[in-house]
Amino acid sequence: MAAIEVDVKIDIGRIARDNFDAIERELKLTMQDAATEIDVRSSSGQDVNGQSFAPYAPSTVKSREKAKRQTGYVDLTMTGRMWVALTSTAKRIGESFQGEIFFSTAEAAQKARFNQERRNFFGLSDEQIAKIRARLVSVLKD
Repeated sequence: MAAIEVDVKIDIGRIARDNFDAIERELKLTMQDAATEIDVRSSSGQDVNGQSFAPYAPSTVKSREKAKRQTGYVDLTMTGRMWVALTSTAKRIGESFQGEIFFSTAEAAQKARFNQERRNFFGLSDEQIAKIRARLVSVLKD
């Protein structure tokens, strides 16, 4: 499963170059917040667009009941290891910045890939991306 990449290209010239460290710090925090949003949203049973996930298959309901897990809504959590491996990073590339959200282990990435094929959980809405950009631009205004 590929990472979610957020490329932020803002032509802000010298002002931005003077603030590269602050922008990079803010992008790191913003990406951490976005990863948390994905976790919380998905654990609440909602996809990228805020729609409820399709219900679990009957065989999954049986295995979840046997494991004493809730079955009222899809939360994409059985052991929790996939969510623990959800992480983010940010870096400067020349005069632009790139943030990524990804799963840090092969096992978690494989689970995420399986889940993503069935439910659109791993992504950012247009609104979330706009908020990320707005937070970075606000660094320049401070």
